[in-house]
Amino acid sequence: MPPFTGGLVGYFAYDYLKYGKPKLKLTNKGDFNDLDSMLFKETVVFDHYRQKIVLIANVNPAELDESLEVAKKKLKNLRNVLAGKERFEFEKLELKSSLETEFSLQEMTRLR
Repeated sequence: MPPFTGGLVGYFAYDYLKYGKPKLKLTNKGDFNDLDSMLFKETVVFDHYRQKIVLIANVNPAELDESLEVAKKKLKNLRNVLAGKERFEFEKLELKSSLETEFSLQEMTRLR
C-alpha cells in the first residue's frame, strides 16, 4: 500500500517561493496559479510497477466504527463502478459563468 492515503493533492509553482522570500521580488509572468490543490476523500491508486489498483477511503478515528462502515460501503461501490457492475451517477452541474480555456486549440495541439 502506498504511504500516502489522502489529503491535499496538487502543486506549488516555482514562483511560490516569492511568499517565503519577498526580498527576491519575483513576479509571475506565466498563466498558471502559484498553488493549485484538491482534497480527495477516496482515492484510486494505480501501481505501475506491480500493475495493481489500490482503493483507499480514509476514516475518522474519532468515529471509528461508523466511519469504517461508511468507508467499506464507499470502497465496495467504487470497486463495482470500476469493474463495470454499476454506473456512477454524476451530479448535474451548471456553469455559473462563461467557460474560458487556458489554451487556444492551436496551442493545445502544439502541446501534444
